[in-house]
Amino acid sequence: MLIVGGHVRYAQHVLNQRLKGLSTIQRRDAAQHVWTSRTALGWGERAFADPKARCAEYAYGATRSLYRSIGRSLSILELGAMNGASLFCLQFQGVDIARFVGVDISAAAVHQASQHWPDESRFVFHCGDFLDYCRSTDSQFDALLVKQTFLFLDQDYLEQLIGVISDRGIATRIVIQERQRAPHLGPHSAYGNWGNTPVDYSHDYSALFGRAGWTIESGGLRPHPTVADTLLLEAVFVRA
Repeated sequence: MLIVGGHVRYAQHVLNQRLKGLSTIQRRDAAQHVWTSRTALGWGERAFADPKARCAEYAYGATRSLYRSIGRSLSILELGAMNGASLFCLQFQGVDIARFVGVDISAAAVHQASQHWPDESRFVFHCGDFLDYCRSTDSQFDALLVKQTFLFLDQDYLEQLIGVISDRGIATRIVIQERQRAPHLGPHSAYGNWGNTPVDYSHDYSALFGRAGWTIESGGLRPHPTVADTLLLEAVFVRA
């Protein structure tokens, strides 16, 4: 097992070194291949298999608190919805959903999500690019849910996305659960891959959102419990 593990780590190292030599556009293509793979499709199924553990994460609890404070059913947009695991977890947490729109790059994941709620018109899943959806929609939502998604986006793309979300008033709040390096050095996002996926970026989320007029309403940064030199951003952002 040690030999196998060593080979896997070496293969990851070789792949990461090659990815570092690619342009930002080429890394975007590489990330798309990751998120349309069968492996990625299986990650979302873990919530359905073990909801007690998987649905206890910060993003779902924060959305439940928002639901209780607002006192009515919520409209939610999720970017990186995969197979609908977040919608399942929000229902598991007792959040009443008036409307849920999930966007994901994987056609297979979107199909799988739709199969979980085949007769529910309130829940819609779109296959496509985040920017394309946000530029084209006229919908507004109580909350944008982002869970371990923005760390796979390069800074140029993420800044454009935050700008469109902000300018178009797509969401009143952003519920975010992401990770970043500790400390994050410098004003720019950094490509690094310190996780188990080939294309990871560390972003200074507070600075990126702050430039677009968002502030933290609740939550904040905390040390990652199992990954060294890593912080978790678990927060609700609201427009200042």
